[in-house]
Amino acid sequence: MNLSELKDFELAFLFYYRLGTYMPTTKELIINEIKKRHLSEQQLLLMKDAKEAITTSSNDSCCPRCKSTNFSFLEESYYNSTGKYNFTSDAQLGIYSVKNCNICGFDFRSTYQIPSKNKGFLKLIFGKFFRF
Repeated sequence: MNLSELKDFELAFLFYYRLGTYMPTTKELIINEIKKRHLSEQQLLLMKDAKEAITTSSNDSCCPRCKSTNFSFLEESYYNSTGKYNFTSDAQLGIYSVKNCNICGFDFRSTYQIPSKNKGFLKLIFGKFFRF
């Protein structure tokens, strides 16, 4: 991610939400970019608060927190694990893509649910007793 390509509001969210997760040299680069743009901490806070106040619908192609379109996608696969000793089979049940915001770190996984068709047999048998 090139800091000079970020918009001012993206830099504000990066400062408030992700600065603590970076190594000292990267933190210094982010702070130097903020100084280079002559942005004060109050200006960054105002930009962050203004963007957070905007509501978006669920079908928007931007981050619900910072309204950025800078995302990363990570593919994760899940396997069937059964039994007392948590044996896993070699057969993949599926692969799904996890979407994260590169600016504020928002994880879209909280709204994601594994499709019910992959657990239909268990739901049919145990659905009355357990919540899936």
